[in-house]
Amino acid sequence: MTLCRRLGIDASGVAARCDGCRTMTLAKNTAREVPAAWKVAYDLVTARPPAVSSAPAPALQQALDE
Repeated sequence: MTLCRRLGIDASGVAARCDGCRTMTLAKNTAREVPAAWKVAYDLVTARPPAVSSAPAPALQQALDE
């Protein structure tokens, strides 16, 4: 959400339930997402440039313009 809003994209988040997920799957996902969120915060604060930079695809720009 933060990255989208920072780029000027009007985005809304929704809670995603996982009624059939195993406890181990939820633990692995959390173990991955928590450090990723801290990395995003660090990248935003330090204005670190992206590792890969390329021109946007024309179709993406058209979708954003609509």
